[in-house]
Amino acid sequence: MGVAYKPGQTLTENDLKIVIRNSSGVPVDPFYIRYSLFDYTTGVEVLMGAADRVPATTGVGMYYVDATIPLDANIGDWVVRWNFRETVGSPLVQVVQEFNVVAESIVISVTGSDVGDLYVRRLRILLRDNDPDRNYRFRPPSHEKFLQAQTQVFGYIWEDYELYEYVLMAIDDLNSSPPVTGVTLGNIPDRWRTAILLRAGAFACFAIALNWIADEFSVSKDESVDVKDGDGNIYDLSVEELFEACYGDILEKVHTQVKSEYEQALKEIGETDPHYMIEDVKDSFLSIKKNNMSKVKEAFDKRTLKVKSMVEGSDKVEWMPVKDVMRHNSLGKKLYKISTSEGSSIFTEDHSIFLWESKKAVKAEEIIVGDEIVGGKDDIYYPMKVTEKEEATPEEYTYDLCVPGSENFLLKSGILAHNSYSISGVSLDIDKSAKYESMKNNFIQEWDKSRELIKRSIKIVKGLKQPRYGIGISSALGPYSAPGVQSRRNWVSGFSG
Repeated sequence: MGVAYKPGQTLTENDLKIVIRNSSGVPVDPFYIRYSLFDYTTGVEVLMGAADRVPATTGVGMYYVDATIPLDANIGDWVVRWNFRETVGSPLVQVVQEFNVVAESIVISVTGSDVGDLYVRRLRILLRDNDPDRNYRFRPPSHEKFLQAQTQVFGYIWEDYELYEYVLMAIDDLNSSPPVTGVTLGNIPDRWRTAILLRAGAFACFAIALNWIADEFSVSKDESVDVKDGDGNIYDLSVEELFEACYGDILEKVHTQVKSEYEQALKEIGETDPHYMIEDVKDSFLSIKKNNMSKVKEAFDKRTLKVKSMVEGSDKVEWMPVKDVMRHNSLGKKLYKISTSEGSSIFTEDHSIFLWESKKAVKAEEIIVGDEIVGGKDDIYYPMKVTEKEEATPEEYTYDLCVPGSENFLLKSGILAHNSYSISGVSLDIDKSAKYESMKNNFIQEWDKSRELIKRSIKIVKGLKQPRYGIGISSALGPYSAPGVQSRRNWVSGFSG
């Protein structure tokens, strides 16, 4: 966390603060606003002091926690819960701000050095992450007008340790661009500080762009795909099973699946006795399932796992490598069930589906009945008409694949789905990610200019060092020997250093 305080410290307007804005971005005073402090050091919230305290204010829409950290406060994680209503009839909205209480002897520094802390502070200012305006406004990141009493956690966009890492990355990048080498955090020339911050800002924006991308697209856990291992074996797995095979506890998942399949097998033969052939059937299911999941895991680790996908310029189904399988927390998102004559699939509101005519990726929430989307079966692609669209029950987790190159994958329902992000980390279909990507590009442009100036300054300084003749310049016009002028031959042979 980016905020830390010590026992006995009195909080001011520069500490735990919040700015409330309306949907137009104008600061407003809500009808009702209160806060409560909780000790969260044990993993369970314990109310400290009175509940629903009235905050102090420094102006319209600007509030802060007017309190003192108790002298006997436990060391660790704490939270402040803000509760407010925009108007009399508005629902109660709650947001959570996290902070730390640290020991008196602790030096509050994420980098361990004054220089590192200075760069973190400057980078946060450059990124406009020092302003609480971004903390909360009555324009939540969803399509509903209000958060409907959902809890939203806010704080800095980037943590201190992240910004510190981006600064170190920027220094590494500078050192990898000769003639500049040997630069460390402790010996950065003053004239290069802004250049380092520009490159660090580009890394920060790139990282947050990837974060938005990874959070955008996903499908229901029950959606199935065909995957193929390096030996050509094909497996029909749900995306949840695929994720578990690649990252989870395979055996635990297998046992759960075995129980389900075993019960289904008993129903098919009309057997009601749960002990009927249990060992034989269970062992058989366990062996097959465990073997299959292990092969999928092995293929994923060796980067030989493939999924059906559509390659640009081809109307046939191709097998493309799977780079990653992801699980997203999606309780705050709407899910839509999109149905065609071939089948149906459930997507998060921001997951993209391809229109047939334009091949444009359109978010699931924007799809309407009658649209023709890209579908495929039997190794060819063809248009599928949307026959029904309805809102589905929210799920805690949804899943997605990353398929570099084609950026899509085919579900068993026949619907072609966009994947989470491109191999370069850029997806122009995602508004939030694209904005950070644009910021990154602007930082890179300024960084390139600064780096070129750095190289020029190094050449000029080195070029003026001529110990034999005093101050002079290198000439390309011939073997002049007058004082202050050095020929190319003499420059190379007569000057070392």
